[in-house]
Amino acid sequence: MSDPTRVTGLLLVAGGVLWSVIVATDLDRTIVVPGVGVAFLLAYLATRRLGLLVPAGILSGLGTGLVIATQGGPEGAIPFGLGGGFAAITAIDAVLGDGELVWWPLIPGGILLVVGGSQIAAIRDVGVYLVPAGLVVVGLLLVLRPPNARQEDQG
Repeated sequence: MSDPTRVTGLLLVAGGVLWSVIVATDLDRTIVVPGVGVAFLLAYLATRRLGLLVPAGILSGLGTGLVIATQGGPEGAIPFGLGGGFAAITAIDAVLGDGELVWWPLIPGGILLVVGGSQIAAIRDVGVYLVPAGLVVVGLLLVLRPPNARQEDQG
């Protein structure tokens, strides 16, 4: 089912069904966001198109955090859920993708997981600790990486 028109149609049907269920029941409207994320995930599973996995991860993660936060959970659940959604893009693609790892979602995902996790753990001013730690990690990676052939020719 790689026909874009059919995928779009299925996403619209899923959105309409979800909306109808919310209107007909007492479900909180925040369920829409993860519901749409799941619809994108199903479309990805049907087509294996990365362009559908990205909104699936982002909306599912953000929606999960919203639902948790609106049900009395910690405020940090929102950035933590969004970070988990970004990380899920890489994890799902690593298992089901075409073999070429999509790593970029780990950057915003990692940042959001740390920020949300620090809010959940009630760690104040997390940036005061993370910025110097990040500088040390990046510096060590640069110092410890093996030289490439171009650097050896110049040295």
